Amino acid sequence: MTREDLAVHLPAITEFLKGLVPGALGAAVAVAVQGSMPWLQRFIQLTVGIVVSYYAGELAHALLGATDIAKSSVGFVAGIGAFEVVKKLRVSLGEVAQEAPRDVWAAVKRKLGL
Repeated sequence: MTREDLAVHLPAITEFLKGLVPGALGAAVAVAVQGSMPWLQRFIQLTVGIVVSYYAGELAHALLGATDIAKSSVGFVAGIGAFEVVKKLRVSLGEVAQEAPRDVWAAVKRKLGL
Protein backbone atom coordinates (compact mmCIF):
# COMPACT_ATOMS: atom_id res chain seq x y z
CA MET A 1 0.00 0.00 0.00
CA THR A 2 1.46 3.33 -1.01
CA ARG A 3 1.22 6.59 0.89
CA GLU A 4 -1.34 7.85 -1.60
CA ASP A 5 -3.52 4.79 -1.00
CA LEU A 6 -3.19 5.27 2.73
CA ALA A 7 -4.16 8.94 2.42
CA VAL A 8 -7.26 7.95 0.45
CA HIS A 9 -8.36 5.22 2.88
CA LEU A 10 -7.31 6.82 6.17
CA PRO A 11 -10.59 8.76 6.72
CA ALA A 12 -12.67 5.58 6.31
CA ILE A 13 -10.36 3.62 8.61
CA THR A 14 -10.49 6.38 11.21
CA GLU A 15 -14.29 6.54 11.05
CA PHE A 16 -14.52 2.76 11.48
CA LEU A 17 -12.20 2.81 14.50
CA LYS A 18 -14.17 5.69 16.05
CA GLY A 19 -17.27 3.51 15.78
CA LEU A 20 -15.56 0.76 17.78
CA VAL A 21 -14.52 2.94 20.73
CA PRO A 22 -17.88 3.12 22.63
CA GLY A 23 -18.42 -0.63 22.43
CA ALA A 24 -14.82 -1.29 23.41
CA LEU A 25 -15.28 0.93 26.46
CA GLY A 26 -18.54 -0.82 27.39
CA ALA A 27 -17.00 -4.25 27.05
CA ALA A 28 -13.87 -3.09 28.93
CA VAL A 29 -16.04 -1.90 31.82
CA ALA A 30 -17.70 -5.32 31.89
CA VAL A 31 -14.27 -7.02 31.86
CA ALA A 32 -13.05 -4.82 34.71
CA VAL A 33 -16.07 -5.65 36.85
CA GLN A 34 -15.65 -9.41 36.42
CA GLY A 35 -13.57 -11.13 39.04
CA SER A 36 -11.65 -14.29 38.35
CA MET A 37 -11.80 -15.15 34.68
CA PRO A 38 -9.08 -16.57 32.42
CA TRP A 39 -7.50 -14.00 30.09
CA LEU A 40 -8.56 -15.90 26.97
CA GLN A 41 -12.18 -15.85 28.09
CA ARG A 42 -11.93 -12.13 28.89
CA PHE A 43 -10.47 -11.46 25.45
CA ILE A 44 -13.19 -13.45 23.68
CA GLN A 45 -15.96 -11.74 25.61
CA LEU A 46 -14.37 -8.33 25.03
CA THR A 47 -14.13 -9.02 21.30
CA VAL A 48 -17.75 -10.15 21.08
CA GLY A 49 -18.82 -7.07 23.04
CA ILE A 50 -17.01 -4.80 20.60
CA VAL A 51 -18.42 -6.50 17.51
CA VAL A 52 -22.00 -6.58 18.79
CA SER A 53 -21.83 -2.97 19.94
CA TYR A 54 -20.58 -1.80 16.55
CA TYR A 55 -23.45 -3.45 14.72
CA ALA A 56 -26.01 -2.37 17.34
CA GLY A 57 -24.90 1.24 16.90
CA GLU A 58 -25.12 0.96 13.13
CA LEU A 59 -28.57 -0.62 13.44
CA ALA A 60 -29.75 2.21 15.71
CA HIS A 61 -28.48 4.71 13.16
CA ALA A 62 -30.06 2.92 10.19
CA LEU A 63 -33.45 2.19 11.76
CA LEU A 64 -33.94 5.15 14.05
CA GLY A 65 -31.67 7.76 12.50
CA ALA A 66 -29.74 7.97 15.77
CA THR A 67 -27.24 10.78 16.11
CA ASP A 68 -23.59 10.06 16.81
CA ILE A 69 -24.10 10.51 20.56
CA ALA A 70 -27.10 8.17 20.65
CA LYS A 71 -25.27 5.69 18.43
CA SER A 72 -22.31 5.74 20.82
CA SER A 73 -24.61 5.25 23.81
CA VAL A 74 -26.29 2.28 22.16
CA GLY A 75 -22.84 0.88 21.37
CA PHE A 76 -21.67 1.27 24.97
CA VAL A 77 -24.73 -0.46 26.42
CA ALA A 78 -24.59 -3.19 23.76
CA GLY A 79 -20.92 -3.79 24.60
CA ILE A 80 -21.77 -4.38 28.25
CA GLY A 81 -24.82 -6.48 27.42
CA ALA A 82 -23.05 -8.65 24.86
CA PHE A 83 -20.27 -9.34 27.34
CA GLU A 84 -22.80 -10.70 29.84
CA VAL A 85 -24.74 -12.67 27.21
CA VAL A 86 -21.58 -14.42 25.99
CA LYS A 87 -20.85 -15.61 29.52
CA LYS A 88 -24.33 -17.06 29.92
CA LEU A 89 -24.25 -18.56 26.43
CA ARG A 90 -20.92 -20.25 27.16
CA VAL A 91 -22.32 -21.82 30.35
CA SER A 92 -25.51 -22.94 28.58
CA LEU A 93 -23.59 -24.49 25.69
CA GLY A 94 -21.41 -26.34 28.17
CA GLU A 95 -24.46 -27.79 29.87
CA VAL A 96 -26.00 -28.84 26.55
CA ALA A 97 -22.72 -30.43 25.44
CA GLN A 98 -22.73 -32.54 28.60
CA GLU A 99 -26.37 -33.60 28.41
CA ALA A 100 -26.96 -33.96 24.65
CA PRO A 101 -25.06 -37.23 24.04
CA ARG A 102 -26.91 -38.94 26.88
CA ASP A 103 -30.27 -37.65 25.65
CA VAL A 104 -29.55 -38.74 22.07
CA TRP A 105 -28.51 -42.19 23.26
CA ALA A 106 -31.70 -42.49 25.32
CA ALA A 107 -33.80 -41.52 22.27
CA VAL A 108 -31.99 -44.08 20.10
CA LYS A 109 -32.57 -46.78 22.71
CA ARG A 110 -36.29 -45.91 22.90
CA LYS A 111 -36.56 -45.95 19.10
CA LEU A 112 -34.91 -49.39 18.94
CA GLY A 113 -36.97 -50.69 21.88
CA LEU A 114 -33.98 -51.41 24.08
